[in-house]
Amino acid sequence: MVIFEAIIKNDGLGGWFIELNDTVSNNKAICKNVKELEEKVEDFGSEYGGHVDEIKWIKDDDVSEQCMNEIRIQMEEYRDLLNQNQPNV
Repeated sequence: MVIFEAIIKNDGLGGWFIELNDTVSNNKAICKNVKELEEKVEDFGSEYGGHVDEIKWIKDDDVSEQCMNEIRIQMEEYRDLLNQNQPNV
């Protein structure tokens, strides 16, 4: 199974980053925003023909609710952008 871990971490400056770990190859990447995360998931996933079984989300205890809200907003904006680029069926 191809499982990635997306670990939300405190950057020590009041912000956040996401550490992406490929649990099969042990590749790691630091993502400063949701767009970078998506790009790295695609990049890492290309090693498996684009097939990823699961992305496990993990949050360090010291990540603030404000940071989590910012991530949620970025994810919603990114999802909306993807939906806008989908052709109507």
